[in-house]
Amino acid sequence: FQGGSYVQSDCGAIEAISGDHHYVATEVEGVAVAMNAGVDIDCGDGYTTQLGPAISQGYTTESAIDSSVTRTYTLQMLAGRFDPLAQQPFANIPFEAIDSPEHQALAPESALQGMVLLRNDGVLPLALGRRLALTGPLGQADGDLLGNQFEHPGTGG
Repeated sequence: FQGGSYVQSDCGAIEAISGDHHYVATEVEGVAVAMNAGVDIDCGDGYTTQLGPAISQGYTTESAIDSSVTRTYTLQMLAGRFDPLAQQPFANIPFEAIDSPEHQALAPESALQGMVLLRNDGVLPLALGRRLALTGPLGQADGDLLGNQFEHPGTGG
């Protein structure tokens, strides 16, 4: 992609830097760690509540925020987000197109093509007739395995 990129956190990830992961002692420090590492968008409220204190306490700078805002808004401008709605190709997609039969038919193939296998030491693909067991505390934790960014097909949620 010409024009650069931006980095967006997963929801709650920035708060987890000081919370769940204990990488730093305070949320103010965690927010600064993320900003200084180049995370531009916080899917949470850490940036909105803690960036001011992070600057005043010397953990990050206004210059780091300026760079982040520049990356984010430059890409939005290149994508046409500030153009009139009539000129934005995706602004006029009808609601009925969402979860359409054509999209449902395309979804399994899209999912297969989007998978990334990080390491295969000969186990995959499983031979016909072989079985795989998921064990441990998350073996049947469907919600944890699916994460928070999925929808049940056809239900809108």
